[in-house]
Amino acid sequence: DFSSLSLDDIYHCLDVLAEKKKTIISNLNKNIDKVYDRVKTIAFYDVTTFYFESFDSDELRARGMSKENKTNEVQVVLGLLVDGEGIPINYELFRGNTSEMNTLVEVVNHYKTENGLEKVTVVADRGLNSRLNLKSLTDLNFDYIVAQSIDRLPAAVKEKIFNNVWDEVF
Repeated sequence: DFSSLSLDDIYHCLDVLAEKKKTIISNLNKNIDKVYDRVKTIAFYDVTTFYFESFDSDELRARGMSKENKTNEVQVVLGLLVDGEGIPINYELFRGNTSEMNTLVEVVNHYKTENGLEKVTVVADRGLNSRLNLKSLTDLNFDYIVAQSIDRLPAAVKEKIFNNVWDEVF
C-alpha cells in the first residue's frame, strides 16, 4: 500500500532507482522473457526529448533542439529501444543538448553487447538515418532498416525504385 507516500517521497526515491537502473532493467527483461518468447535479434529504436519548466542547466538538463519549440527551457534526450511487440528493452538518457543522431549507435551496441548477440537488426525512423550512423552500424555487424525520404534521393535511384529494380538500387 503506497497511499501514504507523498510526491516528495517518490521524488526522493528517484536517485536510488537511477543508481539501480541496470539491475532493474535486467530483472524486468528476465521476467518478460519468461512470459513470452521475445525475439532479441530485432530492435526498434527512437528518440524523443522531454523539457522541464525550468531554465537551470545541470549535468543532464540542458538547452537543445526542442521538438516543442521550447527554446529557453532545459530538456533531456531519451533513446528508447523496444522489441517487436513494442515492449521496452532499454532506455538511455542523454544530456539535453545531445544530437538525436548521436544516440543510436551507443544504445543499440550496448544492447547487443549486454545480451551477447552476434547480429541484431535495428529499425529506426529517417531522423536517425545518416551516413555516419549507417556506417557505424555496418562496422559493428548490425543489419538495419531505416526510413528514407524518396524526395531526397537522386532521380536515377527513384526511377529504379518505382520500376521495382531493387537489385540495382543498393
